[in-house]
Amino acid sequence: LAYVDTRRTEVTDLLNASILKSILEPLTDHQLALFIQLTCQFSGELEDTEQTLTCLPLRLAGVELGITWEQEDFLAEDTDFTTHTNAADRRLLSKLIEKNTGGQTLWSIDSVKSNPQKKRRRLTQSDSPIDHDDDYSYYNEGHGDDDYSEGDGDDDYAQPEDDNEEEEKGEIRQLVEATAISVPRMAFLTRSLELKNKIKELLEQNKKVQEETTDGEGEDGEEKAPEFDSTPYENVKEALTKREDSIKRGIKYAVSGNILVKALMQGANETENRARLLMLAGLTLVKSKLGMIHVWQIVNVAVPEFGLTNSQDEQTCASPFAGVCPPKSILKNGAEYPGPIVNAAGAKVCEQAVDDAIITGCDEDATANNELITFLPDGYFGYHMTYPGVQGDALFDLTTKFNEIPPAPTKELMDAKKVIDEEVQDLENQLNALEDMIGGREEKRFGPTGELLTLQDTCHTVTAGKYDYEVCIFGQAQQKDLGQVSGTSLGNWKSFSIDKESGMRVMKWEGGQKCWNGPQRSATVYVTCGAENKLLSADEPDTCRYELHMESHIGCDYQYYQRHLSNAD
Repeated sequence: LAYVDTRRTEVTDLLNASILKSILEPLTDHQLALFIQLTCQFSGELEDTEQTLTCLPLRLAGVELGITWEQEDFLAEDTDFTTHTNAADRRLLSKLIEKNTGGQTLWSIDSVKSNPQKKRRRLTQSDSPIDHDDDYSYYNEGHGDDDYSEGDGDDDYAQPEDDNEEEEKGEIRQLVEATAISVPRMAFLTRSLELKNKIKELLEQNKKVQEETTDGEGEDGEEKAPEFDSTPYENVKEALTKREDSIKRGIKYAVSGNILVKALMQGANETENRARLLMLAGLTLVKSKLGMIHVWQIVNVAVPEFGLTNSQDEQTCASPFAGVCPPKSILKNGAEYPGPIVNAAGAKVCEQAVDDAIITGCDEDATANNELITFLPDGYFGYHMTYPGVQGDALFDLTTKFNEIPPAPTKELMDAKKVIDEEVQDLENQLNALEDMIGGREEKRFGPTGELLTLQDTCHTVTAGKYDYEVCIFGQAQQKDLGQVSGTSLGNWKSFSIDKESGMRVMKWEGGQKCWNGPQRSATVYVTCGAENKLLSADEPDTCRYELHMESHIGCDYQYYQRHLSNAD
């Protein structure tokens, strides 16, 4: 339990001592909420999985602060969250943090409970891949159906239960799509659909030409049409689809972030809201794997004083951020904001905006003339793919320090327990070896008094008729032709017991060679008291069932004395 508080203190101290404090503290609560939403959007584009639709960095940040959200609710007004303060929940939080620091990605308390409750998954999880014909208004408006859709046209969110839920979802998505970060992405989706349809038309047209030329080859001296290489266009189509999926996943992460933060803000007083939002914004950013280049974009969207407009130049396809280049600072809370480190990263965004206008442009003429591109550069139509922060980036370095926070001490205890368990296992192995030497702890392999210890692994032979009979203690029993080394198996060692009526020791061998039209051979040896260890006789009273008599000192016990010698005394 102490670990949860200790870790939270270390996390808080790390964030307060970092550059993030100067970035986040000047923001209002509304701006912090938008900051988290946009961080989720970039993070969603980084994810390479299509199985999760919730904002993972935000949920993982919540775990660090003892906050979890209900998994099944979608509507902002219905979404609930829980602050875990009791001892039982804090133990589960410790387990969650331990698993996450060990490489897993868990955010639900149920996932570490002994008997987790199965909930209906909605916004947070999905087993369906992202559909390529999602109902993005900018994407499909006026362009008909996406001919490359592999899905059924349904939204990747769980199906709404009523019109109110659909309306609420649409309103949140529209807000997300309208930000300056989303504008070039939505334009890219529209352009991507146009290009993919044109590529489809081109491929179908050339296929038809090839088929017609093949059918008429050699007639009227017509020349065969040159072979058409479709590979570059297939590659462009694949790259377009990959970027579409990335953009859509980012939008969904942003919607998720919007809903989760709204729920949080409705459940606490103003002071609690402020403290939670500051910590969540910082931790979400740290867990997002983003870089300062993204922070500059987020800040310029979240703070209206920078004068960023949510529009894209239709002639140059320049990013909306081109309007705030070169990066500038404003006076916020008596200090220059956002500071030189963030603006230095922003300068790279401005360089990209200039390059986009010069190199890529809108490509209107090429598209109109059916001169389709055969290579899809990053920054095409103003959309740059999201990449994680790199070493040397201030945010990357902060994430590294965060990951160096010691994991839960339970791991150290588990390691110590593992060492002790190995020592215990070694002692048990030694004990088992000693027990085997004396016949075992329960099975009494060497007999109730250990009498077989002196006979173990010895073999004894007797001749009866035309056969030699050999029995080996703890080994095999055989019937051999006279003078032969090997023979017919009468079975392997089975058991050793004392007959209650006669008091004789009885040794059995079973599972021998099967008789023709009969059972498997077996042998039973009855031991009586004698000075030597030797077989006295062998017989076959029933088909393939052999009885042998043996004398040995092991039969000379007090019971034998009472039965046979006490009267003589």
